[in-house]
Amino acid sequence: AQPISLASSAAVDEEVTEQLRAALTLRMTRAELEELVVRFAVYLGRNLARRLDDPLVEVAEAIDDT
Repeated sequence: AQPISLASSAAVDEEVTEQLRAALTLRMTRAELEELVVRFAVYLGRNLARRLDDPLVEVAEAIDDT
């Protein structure tokens, strides 16, 4: 989860999307990543957390559709 947080705090959208896709595909559940977004928001603020949450929803829905 650390690379995801670091990419999101740096606002690197493409990197965030790829890290989320890899996490969901290889080892983490959507619920675990949603918890990461909550913790991210607590420590770094809602605005930055949205940069993580929006791609998470998109990637998770794309994976669910396949």
